[in-house]
Amino acid sequence: TWGFAAATCLDQLLLAFRSGPVPPSSRLLRNPRRGVRERRRRTASVSGSRAEIHQEEISFFRPLGEIGVDFAVKMKGCQNDNADGCTEAASKPTTNSFKADDLVINPSTTLKEKPDPNGLVFGTVFTDNMLFIEWSFTSGWDVPQIKPLENLSVHPAISALHYAVELFEGMKAYRGVDGKIRLFRPRLNMDRMLRSAARATLPGFDKEELLQCIQKLVEVEKEWVPYSTSASLYIRPTLIGTEPSLGVKKPSRAILYVILSPVGPYFSSGAFNPISLWADPKYVRAWKGGTGDCKLGGNYGSSIYAQREAMELGCQQVLWLYGDDHQITEVGTMNL
Repeated sequence: TWGFAAATCLDQLLLAFRSGPVPPSSRLLRNPRRGVRERRRRTASVSGSRAEIHQEEISFFRPLGEIGVDFAVKMKGCQNDNADGCTEAASKPTTNSFKADDLVINPSTTLKEKPDPNGLVFGTVFTDNMLFIEWSFTSGWDVPQIKPLENLSVHPAISALHYAVELFEGMKAYRGVDGKIRLFRPRLNMDRMLRSAARATLPGFDKEELLQCIQKLVEVEKEWVPYSTSASLYIRPTLIGTEPSLGVKKPSRAILYVILSPVGPYFSSGAFNPISLWADPKYVRAWKGGTGDCKLGGNYGSSIYAQREAMELGCQQVLWLYGDDHQITEVGTMNL
């Protein structure tokens, strides 16, 4: 068992992603409604990465068609919601999908107070509204809705609760120093979400239609995107099987929903400080032929025990190993 320090570099790259000069030492940006004074700016540069990162952005002020980068991910053995006989499933839309043009928007009339961006704890505060779409085997996808955030009403026998027939994604919306809101490489998240749906036998969907629905949700909740360089709006798309049956099978009903949460740095030590990692070969998170390449809840639930042991030993995260030669595979909640 051993531990070592590793720096979190993704947030440093995101500084270059935020258009224009970026003040790493500043906390608050100008908020025209609140009159917060912007602090001294310093330009942050990441050698060789600024242009590439800007190609990956999605801005609410540009149509999707202007983005010149194709993020299609090729994958053998999965086509939409059928895992047989396809080599480029993740780049192919389904013929039976909801449409962003059909989106029904009934936002909440009771708005919550926005939190201080400097005191956010990850995943504990949520915005006023959510995206909600139902699916059934007989009727296909229902029209997408943006409606007030509310609890889900489901049968206690649904497969998501018993057999973890569910998946999720995670990405962020950032407010740049120019005031524009951008999503960081969202098409990669849509690719993986569709692959995960196929692996979990959940219904397929058109990735561009979902992305447009998500963009609209963020636009509705734009005041929840922190005016800060150290905080962002976390986007959590989720797809769950909701058939009320104890049979171990592909579900005939499902719900896709998206919730939003303003967040600060994931670790309490901050975005630019090293963290300690703990590795023990007795625990394995992903293996050949498994589901480690998909973002399924079961992958995370089974890792909590090892994560707790790591924290008891004074480490913040688990460095996961695999095989007799202890190959490094990943770190629990970050890139490696």
